[in-house]
Amino acid sequence: MNLKLFKQKDFSLLILGKLVSLVGSNMQQFALSLYVLSITGSATIFASILSISILPRLLLSPIAGVFGDLFDRKRSIVLLVFHYQPLVRCS
Repeated sequence: MNLKLFKQKDFSLLILGKLVSLVGSNMQQFALSLYVLSITGSATIFASILSISILPRLLLSPIAGVFGDLFDRKRSIVLLVFHYQPLVRCS
């Protein structure tokens, strides 16, 4: 990656936002697993919940990468945002 990009404020804010989001998502998954451990006291259920939360990311990432390369990125993002908005409004 070109280091000159980090000197641009917009790019730096984008990368920082993605980093914060990624760390927050992983902390939430781990905290949920710890919550299950504290309620049940079972290390097996703790490991199961942790692995179940990681499994979709491991399995779907390569497939999503292929589809991301096949289709127009801008159009894909717009379509995903429009499909995501009703889910956010319902929750």
